[in-house]
Amino acid sequence: MKEISSFLIFLFLLNSFGLYGNESLKVGYNYKGKAKRLISILDRPLEFIDLINETEEVINHYKENIRNSRPDSIFRNFHTLKTRFGGFQISKTVQNIHELESYLNEIETDWSEDNVNKVWYLIEKIRLDHLEFTKENQRLVKVANNSISSNGEGVSSSSLMKKIEADYASYYKEFVLQELSTLFQTFILPTKEMSKQQDKLVEIKLEKSDIFINPKNYKNCFSTFIHIFRNSIDHGIESREERISKNKSEIANLNIFMESIDNKDFFKIIIKDDGKGIDPNVIKSVALKKKELQYLNLEMMTDKEITNLIFEPGFSSKENTSEVSGRGVGMNAVKTEVEKLGGSIKVRSKIDQCTIFEITLPLFT
Repeated sequence: MKEISSFLIFLFLLNSFGLYGNESLKVGYNYKGKAKRLISILDRPLEFIDLINETEEVINHYKENIRNSRPDSIFRNFHTLKTRFGGFQISKTVQNIHELESYLNEIETDWSEDNVNKVWYLIEKIRLDHLEFTKENQRLVKVANNSISSNGEGVSSSSLMKKIEADYASYYKEFVLQELSTLFQTFILPTKEMSKQQDKLVEIKLEKSDIFINPKNYKNCFSTFIHIFRNSIDHGIESREERISKNKSEIANLNIFMESIDNKDFFKIIIKDDGKGIDPNVIKSVALKKKELQYLNLEMMTDKEITNLIFEPGFSSKENTSEVSGRGVGMNAVKTEVEKLGGSIKVRSKIDQCTIFEITLPLFT
């Protein structure tokens, strides 16, 4: 029964995106895997588009700097991409990156001309496959883009999932509600990979909650939380050397926990790191250079108000963006999606002690 339902959902999704073709009629075609891929992309459109863009940036970076790069650096960057592609069931790209990783492990530090050329050949193979994937799935990419755009053009993932649930309610009934903390499992591995890229040690603690939600009501909002974790790793948590110089543990802490609010109509998500905090003086100096913020009377604002300017459109306190942060939408995207749900977000910080993101959201039933 589940197999039949999975097949019907797959055909429904194909019809929705106009993707019917001979390949779907092949004997032994992996319609179940294709259905999972489509649903995962619809559930996390912002992460999917961010992955597409990041892959192009990483490949272009090595196209220009392959000979000045090192095998271990290339391995780390592509390993992160492999993990994220795996999350979207894009197996061919995962296999191609795995082939690159295997060769990099084989050559270790031998960066001879022949090895450089072979590595570039394997990266080029990944690039051509990525180009083919985006071309074959251009309508799906367009739908994902539309679902996170402000004008709401095209078919939205929320409306599509409503149709699926309406037709196959019995299939989804037992899988609708999820315990809140389980939805943050998807951020743990990418966050650890980001910390490894910057040679930082981070212990992530995710606490279970007694809050159960229907994840489809929050999917666009939760997709943007990746930027909070990027902010913590890239801007907040110090290098090992800097932490030791401050008499801190070399291993940073990143804690995620949730709590109900008394009236049970709202709940809070709290993400806390024990990094260097946010210096309001730095935020203020950056804000003074922003034309968009010239209407503010910064001299009359409190440190708390100035710190929360990080949620303003286009704001960044880092002059030179790294491979990890600064691409695509940022902290303003989090605030926008939270407020769309009728929630709020704020940040509190103590210099050299911690940064705490507190998100309050309504509990939809």
